[in-house]
Amino acid sequence: MEAALLTLAAFCIFGVQADVEVDPNFDLNRFAGKWHVLALASTEPMLQSLKDIITTPAVRIHPLPNGNMEIETYYLLGENCEGMKGSYMKADKSGHFTSSDEKGKKDLRVLASDANFAIVYAVREMNGMPPSRSLQLYRRDPKGDGNLEKFKAYCQKMGLMGELLLPPFSDKCFKQIGA
Repeated sequence: MEAALLTLAAFCIFGVQADVEVDPNFDLNRFAGKWHVLALASTEPMLQSLKDIITTPAVRIHPLPNGNMEIETYYLLGENCEGMKGSYMKADKSGHFTSSDEKGKKDLRVLASDANFAIVYAVREMNGMPPSRSLQLYRRDPKGDGNLEKFKAYCQKMGLMGELLLPPFSDKCFKQIGA
């Protein structure tokens, strides 16, 4: 009985990955390219510690011929854009990707997308740490609040409304990352 309660509690706290549906119309080639990250919500402690100084991150998606992809994410820290790169393998459905290395595992799902916006959900499991979850709103054009209400609805559904960040706009990194 205790084991069943612990399992139920874990599902309630961290969410059930199987219930997170991907965009049925996901197209990796349409998803490729440069994006502004206009809103994000995350339980990641490092990101939460930067919430008062972070500006709009920039992302570049590189599709690979085998259906996998690389993601480069850039954050403006001081006057410099600092980047991180990750490689992701396609999983069971189009729009679902995984990554693992010596530090841990990451599960990434594109929940909704078209040519101008995407909502991306990720769960990261670092060795020896509790899992962290994040949700990001990608937009090609930073003007307007297009799809912000849809993003907030996903935040609510995922239990991340209290973690919502709308960073001040900066396109410095977006301009620096090239095409």
